[in-house]
Amino acid sequence: MAKFLFIPIFFTLTLPLVVGQGFNMIKKSNVKIPNQLYTDIWGYERDNGQKFAVVGTRQLTLIYNVTDCGNPVQVFQHNDSFSSVWRDYKTYGNAIYATADQSPYTQGLQIINMDNYTVTNISTHFERAHNIFVDTAHARLYVAGSNTVSRGLIVYDISNPLTPVHLSNIQINLLVNAPNLNTYVHDVYVRNNIAYTSNGSIKKMYQLDVSNLNNVQVMATYNGAEGYNHSGWTTEDGVYVYEALEVPKGLPINIYRRSQTNQNMLEKIGDFKDPLESPISENNRPHNPFVHQDKLYISYYEDGVQVYDVSDGANPTRIAYFDTYPNNNGTGYGTNSTFNGCWGVYPFMSHGCILANDIENGFYTLELDLPDPNDNGNVSMSEDLVQDISGKGIVLRSPKGYCFQVGVDTSGNITLTRMVCESTSVVENYIYKSDISFANGKSIVAKNTNGNCYKMGLNTLNQVTGTSVTCPQPTTPSFRINNSNLIIDTYTKGIILYNTFLSNCVRLTVRDDGTIIATNLTGCP
Repeated sequence: MAKFLFIPIFFTLTLPLVVGQGFNMIKKSNVKIPNQLYTDIWGYERDNGQKFAVVGTRQLTLIYNVTDCGNPVQVFQHNDSFSSVWRDYKTYGNAIYATADQSPYTQGLQIINMDNYTVTNISTHFERAHNIFVDTAHARLYVAGSNTVSRGLIVYDISNPLTPVHLSNIQINLLVNAPNLNTYVHDVYVRNNIAYTSNGSIKKMYQLDVSNLNNVQVMATYNGAEGYNHSGWTTEDGVYVYEALEVPKGLPINIYRRSQTNQNMLEKIGDFKDPLESPISENNRPHNPFVHQDKLYISYYEDGVQVYDVSDGANPTRIAYFDTYPNNNGTGYGTNSTFNGCWGVYPFMSHGCILANDIENGFYTLELDLPDPNDNGNVSMSEDLVQDISGKGIVLRSPKGYCFQVGVDTSGNITLTRMVCESTSVVENYIYKSDISFANGKSIVAKNTNGNCYKMGLNTLNQVTGTSVTCPQPTTPSFRINNSNLIIDTYTKGIILYNTFLSNCVRLTVRDDGTIIATNLTGCP
């Protein structure tokens, strides 16, 4: 008789997960204060090994102890009596630095003492700013997008972290001999005394030599970005720059480097994006990129946290994601004027705990959970697996996390069809870090739109074939999928079939382009 497939034992995560919400990344916790919208996030570690998250909302600054990644404990809350969509945080020594960018905020640079959580404010040089950055190697704090030096940067010496000393104002419009040019600096990143400025709506990025603040030099410029230059970060060797283009929706992350033919110019060498809502919609929106240990972490608004391998800096490859904003999964993205989802991500904790803030859904702690080549998990099927309804079936993951549904066309050919991984429903049939294997001639029986059934098999070349069979009746011994897909969520895992012609077992997985990979195994599960 038919058995409806339900295998929660292989759903190894202990927290609720919706379809496609994570790929090689797991949720450890999620904290949401009612009636709060979340903003920026940062983190820090103390000499005693304790680890903390600095979490912003529009009204509050919160500090959580995240030494136990799965159990954040709030230790501090500060309300400065202002509401701001934009807050930004950085740390150095025993100081937490904060600012906000919405009138009537007038606190300037806010300093929180990590030792006793006392709060002081310095508003001598600015009252509001959009972003701050700390160059830890040179004990400098850079202020971008302030109400007093909007076309450049304010620089402080923070050798004494709790008492910053003003060093300089940098006016980029004057450096480039264009007094009337609105060189508004939306964000800044500094490495090896080189500042990379993201200049918003003028679609420029400047590379500045700031080693001598009395003689700042423009090293190189990039002109002509496709959209709003929001923020950037470099690879750890400083060769490549990744720049997020925030407006309009649908633009990619750009890759820049110093021109090989004109050292005064930055050149674009490529771009990339991997929308979770593809193929329904390509219009995802990036926010803030960060590089740590050859991995690029991006807070990607409605697409949550995206992680790329950038060991080859010119060719980033997505290896993981976690969607912190599953609210509209499977329906595309909001309009160009909507800003929902993941605001910021902090990937620098030494114990691997990744911090993220989602505007609507609050504070997340996450961990990477990349495939282990030694993991030999397996779900063994003693009967055929019947995909009883066309449009429901086994779904394989590709190396980038794309989803491909196994089906059969009207000619009986076994197909792999790209689909949106995400939905807003909780999945029931879910295999994690395991293959699904068939022996003794058992396999997948798929029904096409004409109501005809075909059984998946292998020929002498290990090519996948479909053989016409009578559709199994409910009384036929089998496992059935009829109300939901069966997600094989680890891309190194797949479908294992026995090839009767070659007398061996073969694992079927999928490439990012949707073609099948057939790998001969040394033995059968």
